Amino acid sequence: MPPLPLPTTTAITLRAAFPDDLSAIRTLATLDSSPAPPEPLLLAFEGATLRAALSLSTGASIADPFAPTTRLISLLHRAASRRTAPPRWSSRPRLARLALRAG
Repeated sequence: MPPLPLPTTTAITLRAAFPDDLSAIRTLATLDSSPAPPEPLLLAFEGATLRAALSLSTGASIADPFAPTTRLISLLHRAASRRTAPPRWSSRPRLARLALRAG
């Protein structure tokens, strides 16, 4: 009997959506037969492929119906519940203000 193939692992990436993601989000929404959820969005990628998206404002989600995404949606909800800063938050403007005050 031939040996069983080794399972393949693909990296999962969760991140905030950027304007460049709009086309991929629209494609995902079409696959899901749903409208794109309202922004801001948290995205789940499997490798380089967008598989799921979650609205941080409403909790609505879309996912690829041709891939197993239940776990990804769960990960998105968990990540969203841990967020303490707005999606586009950055410490850089604050650091710049601190530098100006110190100078």
